[in-house]
Amino acid sequence: MAAALTLGCVGSACSGENLRLLLSAEQIVRKKTTAELPFNLPDIGKGQQVRLSLDARVNYSYACANNPAMTATVNGRYIVGADLLNKPLEYHCKNGRDASWATLRGNAWRLFSWPDFDFERVKGFESPYAVAEVNPFEFVWDITAYARPGKNTAAFTHREITTEDHFLVLRNIQVEMGDPVESKGGTTPTPAPTGPLPTYVPQGRQRVAMVVQLSAGGAIRLKVGNRTLDFTTRASEPEGKWRETSPERWESLSQGQSRAAKWAGTGYTVTRNATVSDDHVHIADTFSNTSDKLVGVMYENGMALKDKPLEVRLGGRPRYTRYQDEAGGTNPTAVARWDDLTVGIVAEDDVYRAHVKPFATPDAMGLADHELGLDVGKSLTVEWSIYPVAQGDYWDFLNAVRRNWGANFTLPGLHVFVPWSNGQQSDDYYRGWVKSRGVCMVTPFDAMFDEGRRRWARRSRWQRSSASGQGNGSSNCTASPHRSRRYST
Repeated sequence: MAAALTLGCVGSACSGENLRLLLSAEQIVRKKTTAELPFNLPDIGKGQQVRLSLDARVNYSYACANNPAMTATVNGRYIVGADLLNKPLEYHCKNGRDASWATLRGNAWRLFSWPDFDFERVKGFESPYAVAEVNPFEFVWDITAYARPGKNTAAFTHREITTEDHFLVLRNIQVEMGDPVESKGGTTPTPAPTGPLPTYVPQGRQRVAMVVQLSAGGAIRLKVGNRTLDFTTRASEPEGKWRETSPERWESLSQGQSRAAKWAGTGYTVTRNATVSDDHVHIADTFSNTSDKLVGVMYENGMALKDKPLEVRLGGRPRYTRYQDEAGGTNPTAVARWDDLTVGIVAEDDVYRAHVKPFATPDAMGLADHELGLDVGKSLTVEWSIYPVAQGDYWDFLNAVRRNWGANFTLPGLHVFVPWSNGQQSDDYYRGWVKSRGVCMVTPFDAMFDEGRRRWARRSRWQRSSASGQGNGSSNCTASPHRSRRYST
């Protein structure tokens, strides 16, 4: 048990107004242990508020992790999400994912792992889990309902996260009593909407008015409305060099037409076939190994951003670093939006989707494959498409892809997301659970592997069709143009 360091009162001494007590300048709390800090309060005046504040972080090897690492109590009563005062209860990581410091009535507090309390360094750190919109270390709670005149005890317990020797660092732990401060927690329920429900009618394939050109050197140009869009492909060469497509001798393609271009790199050739459809341009790039040994190629398809877009999404999420690959094949897209046009690039074939790294810089965005390998005498065709959507947004682009991929269909029955990835139950348990509930499709939140074996690989009949969560209201998933495939049990 740690002793409290009491500095006394600030302002009118111990009258109950503007009282501030420093319980501890710093506390180190090892995992699965609790630090207890006693403190005394005078009578709590009518209308006064008692607040507990501190800076908190987790010290362990993985930077920028957000884990429910701490519980806090006052006089044995848990501090819950509704008690947070100094910042919204919900926040966003740099990759756009929703998270919360705690649930509204929950007592597990999500803390940030970082070696110090430098918020500016966190904001500049290129991690999908870094936080830039609000200080992740500072917490202020309303503990009026838990505090009492006389003796009190605040306690902080560090929950185990991993097997390594991690610990909490708590700094400037203070209790303050005074006039109430307004909560920024955003925990007030939003009133239910009223009035008639809007009607949404799905649209069929839209014919896009576009002029498409392919150069002899393999570059692609689209003209949609008042915008001209230039697409460049580059592939790696020895000694860190790149071979780029060149904008020379343009030829136009009408809808329904195809044209080809060809170029050579060191040890390989690329044959490009571009086909114009009603609403997109499909590109098939065939790489052929012309050498007598295995050839590795890094390959990028990018669109020049001549005007700064209003929004760029990589794999469905905001851009936070140059290359992003967390969405993987479930959302192999790069999208830029202006007020009059949205343009999306999507990987089509299995290899490109498996290897895809969406990327963005201030002047370009696109899709990369940095793992392409060609065996001696072999060829591989990489497929991708360009979708221009006039007056549209990310979701209009996504809907156009899904229509063409045949990903819109009625689920054949009850579908449930299940936390079965660890495979801790027996096969009979899973079979009985599915059968007793009449479930047609189950989707684990993720796939876990143990020594090369999939821990849970039992799929019901149509399991994969919604693995990325599109259209299901799941707040932890990004909608994606997921192709559906059926699997036998």
